[in-house]
Amino acid sequence: MLFHTPESRWYDITKAEVWFNSAEAATAAGFTDAMAGKESAPEA
Repeated sequence: MLFHTPESRWYDITKAEVWFNSAEAATAAGFTDAMAGKESAPEA
């Protein structure tokens, strides 16, 4: 139960099953930000 924001590199390729108006709404529904705790790092 993850959600992606436009900042996520997977945002454009993810096929959403559920849509939310905001990250806060997704979190309230029990979803976790897919980018939470991840720092931007250069791709190898």
